Amino acid sequence: MSKRAEEEMRKSTREKIIDDAQIQCHQARSDVIETRLQLDAVPRQVRKGFQQSILAYYHALRPLRTEGIINSWWKSVTLSEDWIRAVMFETEDGDELAVSPENAQSKMASDSFQYVGVDLHQGLDTLESLDDATEETTTVVGGMRGRREETTTRPLVLETEVLVDISRVLDEAATKLGFAPDIDLQDAEAEVV
Repeated sequence: MSKRAEEEMRKSTREKIIDDAQIQCHQARSDVIETRLQLDAVPRQVRKGFQQSILAYYHALRPLRTEGIINSWWKSVTLSEDWIRAVMFETEDGDELAVSPENAQSKMASDSFQYVGVDLHQGLDTLESLDDATEETTTVVGGMRGRREETTTRPLVLETEVLVDISRVLDEAATKLGFAPDIDLQDAEAEVV
């Protein structure tokens, strides 16, 4: 029996689950990076597959979140500098106002609001909300009856840069827990171009 086969037999069920999730996530990350290099963009369906593998990786690590070495870090780590929860403004009265990134542009154009900064998504448990998150898009369509607005709701799929950042945070969590990614997976660690 080979050395690798013996190692696989000695692994616990949790180790196998984490290993499988890591491999799937790293393969999806490689696919996303390769697609980005070829097409200069990443189609929604490819990003969705990557996001699903990230969520599987998160769920594999989640039962270990209360381990002493990672407990406080798990709750406070910044997932991505590009994933903004809210844009913060200060009103003329000195009150703070949190606005969604979509609505921030109108506040920035106004003289009655002073830009303060951004509130980023923090804590790995934030990923729990991605399972059910949706986004709405409204389009104006024209037809024989005139123009009307149609609203479409579909599952939220994050941008490529955010997904790559989150996958790296999950790798860091796995390393802190003693499940460092296999050296063979390091090819998937390339920067997003």
